[in-house]
Amino acid sequence: MKQLLRNIFTATALLATLVVSSCKKEENSEPAVPTTPHTLIYYFTGTSLSIHFYNNIAAAEAAVRKDVKKNSRIVCFFQSTDKRKADVIELVYNNGSCERKVLATYELPAIMDSEQLTYNIKEVIKLAPADSYGLVMAGHATGWVPINGVAQSSAAAAYVADGERRPLQQITHEELWKKQDSGVDTRFFGEKYSDSAANAFDIPDLAKGLAATGVYFDYILFDACLMANVEAIYDLRNNARYIIASPCEIMAAGFPYENVVPLLLKDGGRSHDLVSVCEAYNKFYENHRYRSGSVALIDCKQLDALAAAVKQVNSNPTKSYDIANIQSFEGHQDHIFFDLGDYIEQVCDDEQTLKVFNQQMARTIKAKYTLPVFWSNLGAAGEYPVRTFSGLTTSAPSVLYRNDYANTAWYKATH
Repeated sequence: MKQLLRNIFTATALLATLVVSSCKKEENSEPAVPTTPHTLIYYFTGTSLSIHFYNNIAAAEAAVRKDVKKNSRIVCFFQSTDKRKADVIELVYNNGSCERKVLATYELPAIMDSEQLTYNIKEVIKLAPADSYGLVMAGHATGWVPINGVAQSSAAAAYVADGERRPLQQITHEELWKKQDSGVDTRFFGEKYSDSAANAFDIPDLAKGLAATGVYFDYILFDACLMANVEAIYDLRNNARYIIASPCEIMAAGFPYENVVPLLLKDGGRSHDLVSVCEAYNKFYENHRYRSGSVALIDCKQLDALAAAVKQVNSNPTKSYDIANIQSFEGHQDHIFFDLGDYIEQVCDDEQTLKVFNQQMARTIKAKYTLPVFWSNLGAAGEYPVRTFSGLTTSAPSVLYRNDYANTAWYKATH
């Protein structure tokens, strides 16, 4: 009853019969029979990025007009400018054109939670059943860091959004994550509109919500900032076979979907060229005004073995290192995200243990691309150099969020 009260389902007149039948909750109803080999689900959340989401859909439509999807389907769960509504839109090929069909409209609760996320995605699956599914999650993200994290540290000071140095004890979590007004827009995952309205998720809740759909996705593409982060990806390791993500902030334009959609729907959705998806992203930002093209393809089945390799590093004697010499991927004075491979290289004091780690990283990261620089609006806005990129970041050497960090599944698996 609680679920029904929180979700008011309104069908379009054209598809009333289909939508109403999919909304009914019958205890003994038979599951829908898949009618397509693959459904690509776009999950667009965050009204501050609405204009960019519209552009993303338009780019996907350009790919559909080339008749690339064949029998596969593309369905978008799209929260636009209305914080309390979302449409389910299918992109349909029709004789050289692409039509947008609104399959359903939902009223959303003020506060989104993992149960609501599960409901949303399961409804999309009911509307577009398939043999397999891919998921693009677009919006705002802060890696593993909790929505209400506490920035505890022994550091004397840190940069805040206005660039002023102040004692860390005077800096709130919200100030630490406030983007600089640089005139350059970037993404992250989920939004907190106020204390009583939000659609943001902590990563463990995101993993829980996705798992409850009952779907093991072929891939999840995070069109959201800072998600090639081992602490976050480790939580999501059982949700998908592969994950595509960036270690740094993603520009608001997102992925180039006119080029990416055909790669996600190879052979009419029966296969996917995920390595080329990463390459297309990198090439797009190589020629972009703001060059921030770091991206990786992560094999989720290798993450437990990677945790075991890092635990072995932590179990052996380590060597001292200068945190300032480790590659970072945001603009804070006291960094939160560091390159995992670079960190292990600098801290590991056993040659054989380091070799095992590097071999496992090679199995975990199926592809990685970067440019010589990345853009950040966090801390001090601007371009920052990339001298090394292993494919994943970590917050292990960070002096911030130490109590929250000790509660992550990754920390517990590696210590």
